[in-house]
Amino acid sequence: MARPVKWLFVSGLVGVLTAVVVYALGAIPALRINILFNYLSLALVPASILGLANPLTLRDNLLIIGIVLCINFLLYGILGLIVYGALLLFRAGGPGM
Repeated sequence: MARPVKWLFVSGLVGVLTAVVVYALGAIPALRINILFNYLSLALVPASILGLANPLTLRDNLLIIGIVLCINFLLYGILGLIVYGALLLFRAGGPGM
């Protein structure tokens, strides 16, 4: 049971790091106006659309960032578990073998 949890945790951390990098790159004005970067950021951090809520206070900003990071952790963690399951399935020789 430790391996799937490890895959979930590592994949989730990759998702959080991805969100942090996308937010850091989004602070560069030249990238913010690039349409490709906007689509790429929505693909890598889908919950970033919550930023359109236009949070005004620091508390609201922290809440939005927390939600985005948690959602990214879960999305990437679940994808990691799916990859882990696929690897186990292919390594074992398929479901019927």
